[in-house]
Amino acid sequence: MSDLDLRGNHRVAVAVEVQCRIGARRFLATIRDLSGQGCFIGTEERARVEVAIELVFRPPGFEAPVRVQGEIIRVAGGRDDHIGLGVEFLAPLAEAPLAGTEDLAPSSPAR
Repeated sequence: MSDLDLRGNHRVAVAVEVQCRIGARRFLATIRDLSGQGCFIGTEERARVEVAIELVFRPPGFEAPVRVQGEIIRVAGGRDDHIGLGVEFLAPLAEAPLAGTEDLAPSSPAR
């Protein structure tokens, strides 16, 4: 997707499945918007601000999934289309390492 700036913070609306891990807890969710610096994940999973999160997903235009480390900076519980987690990546998306296929095995249904 040409609109995605891998280093910047311009958000692009997407619908990308993501494997999330917070501590030992894993769950599937959907990335609703994405930039090179972070994303908004639509999910009903509970989490706290300033907690580390690991994401494995295939960004638009990528041939393989990546592994991204981030920090939860916002927890939204408003309208149905805005329930989820705002995540800031610890490094630009362009620098994310590739993930192995074993990382994509779901452990709970997407929300």
